[in-house]
Amino acid sequence: RQYLKGKLLNVLLPYVIVSTPALVVKALAHRGPFNPASAHHDLGVAKNAIWAVLSGYPVFAPFWFIPMIAVIYLLAPLWLWIDRRPWMYLTLPGLLSVTTIIHRPGGPEQIWHSLLYFAPIYVYGMWFSRYKETLLAWHDRWFLRLVFLLIALIWFEVGFARSVGDFVSTSVLAPDGRVGTNAIQKLVICGVLLAALRRCGQQLHQKLRFVGEASLGIYFVHMYFIQAGAEFLSRSKRPFVGLSISVAAVMLLSGALLWIARRMLGRRSRLLVGY
Repeated sequence: RQYLKGKLLNVLLPYVIVSTPALVVKALAHRGPFNPASAHHDLGVAKNAIWAVLSGYPVFAPFWFIPMIAVIYLLAPLWLWIDRRPWMYLTLPGLLSVTTIIHRPGGPEQIWHSLLYFAPIYVYGMWFSRYKETLLAWHDRWFLRLVFLLIALIWFEVGFARSVGDFVSTSVLAPDGRVGTNAIQKLVICGVLLAALRRCGQQLHQKLRFVGEASLGIYFVHMYFIQAGAEFLSRSKRPFVGLSISVAAVMLLSGALLWIARRMLGRRSRLLVGY
């Protein structure tokens, strides 16, 4: 109960609050689900807003994640049952093979499809967390070999499979029969990055502490700054320079907003903006 209450107050509530201004703007401008030409448009404004919040993507593209992770939160008893039986982690190779076959969904409303794709990855994270010290020591010992494995996976994806990023499918069982290795590649990256960060020592950790603690809040507010700066980026004559400046500006502005919110509201800011 405490876990679910924490997720409700610290993740789902700020998600709804941060989504509200964007939905008001889209409703007034008749964009997204409020556009009569949209396949998901309904005559009722409230229904359009509710659908947008429940599916996430029509608010801001990155928000597709919240409805899916909310279902994972509700499945907490299942994850706890698995974690109390460590032998269940022996099924991970089979679970992850499912992820390589079930491609990511093609639409924001396919929450159950997303759940099937990401649940094995969530279980992998549970396993990594349970055996963190052992696994990080193993990653540190095999660091260079894992870097070469990562390069090989990227080569396979780009050079052989002719793809960048995940394969996308509108059906759960993808009709093309292709095997997607992007998720496996990202799991290898996670372990390599954790091992690399551990090698950097506490001095770097202290410098990154704010970004780590405010990461959820940055996730919630960053799209407002991205959309505000989109015109500047489109006008840049040097796309890479423009992109670099935009990334830095978005991080700084998002961090500044969260810092101000925390200074003004104290710990209550976590309920509003996730930090």
